[in-house]
Amino acid sequence: MSTTTYNFVATTAPGRVEALQAPIPQPKEADQVLIKAEYTSLTPFDVYQADLGWHVNNYPLSLGTNVGGKVAKVGSGVTDLSEGDRVVAFAYVPGNKGLQEYSIHPRSVITKIPDDLPLEKATTVPDNVITGFYTLFSQLGLPFSEEFPPTEAPQNADRPILIYGGGATSGQYMVELLKLAKYTNVVAVASPKHTDYLRGLGAKAVVDYRSPSFVDDVATAFGGDGKAELVADCISLDSTFGAIAKVIRPGGSLAFLAPLKHKGVGNLTGEEGELLFEVPEELTKLFHNDVKFICVRTFLYQQDKRLTNTLAPVIIARLLRDKLITPNRIILLDKGHLLERTNDALELLRENKVSGEKVVIKITP
Repeated sequence: MSTTTYNFVATTAPGRVEALQAPIPQPKEADQVLIKAEYTSLTPFDVYQADLGWHVNNYPLSLGTNVGGKVAKVGSGVTDLSEGDRVVAFAYVPGNKGLQEYSIHPRSVITKIPDDLPLEKATTVPDNVITGFYTLFSQLGLPFSEEFPPTEAPQNADRPILIYGGGATSGQYMVELLKLAKYTNVVAVASPKHTDYLRGLGAKAVVDYRSPSFVDDVATAFGGDGKAELVADCISLDSTFGAIAKVIRPGGSLAFLAPLKHKGVGNLTGEEGELLFEVPEELTKLFHNDVKFICVRTFLYQQDKRLTNTLAPVIIARLLRDKLITPNRIILLDKGHLLERTNDALELLRENKVSGEKVVIKITP
């Protein structure tokens, strides 16, 4: 391979993933940054695209919604990053995803990381913290400022907030962000094996999602009327909606991370059901008629102008600098060549063998 090309892994057709090469891109816009990647991470969304061709408009399509590496080159308008800076980025734009040795990203999705934070751990941060922050403070409407975290508790700091799927990597960050925002009545729903970890992150209580007394357990944890005012569903299955319907207040809000795996029988790949952005009537009728449903599509987060140039470059950078958030635990795939690592990662996700950890792939040899 010459020094003008680079390696990447992409889906080239539904069910097919290949190792390819392309010319090293260069920043064309003033706000763009070229990153030489060392790590990326995969999520179920990558499985949907690789296996089903879901929301793939053109092939080949590289995978990976995070990238961790070093700045290789900056556009003329980027004045706060320099070549060699260690950074992570939310790599959600098709063609500039994370599973490639070089990729171009706007400054607004890039976070400079502290020197003492291992890059493979930092690579868990962009998509999940952005998803958590966007869900809580944009889609569910909790107040925030650029100076996050606040120094004073908000009004109604004891409002009952439920994080369903608190053991998921996105759910872990939501629990932690709510603690930083000084909310005190946050209950997580998760497997019991995550209880101690989630309580350490700030959950008031952790309820076993399989508990035969689930409704009573949630009510006891919250106190008051025993119902959740705000709910974030990090799993988004028919079964999670069914459980949430029993513990959400009339007039409450349910934000679910897209897509909803409808009729998926718990299969996170979506192969056995439908992947939806809208809640079907058979599920909405389980709820009181004034419950609000919010489909969280993190790729649209920059439409909230309060977050566009603030969340990744400023807020997340501060949280990492001040060690206020804890990077997810990881499963690191660094053996074999890049295509082998990618296939291993996809298989782990297909088989639901990942719980409470982020699948991270080493890009460079």
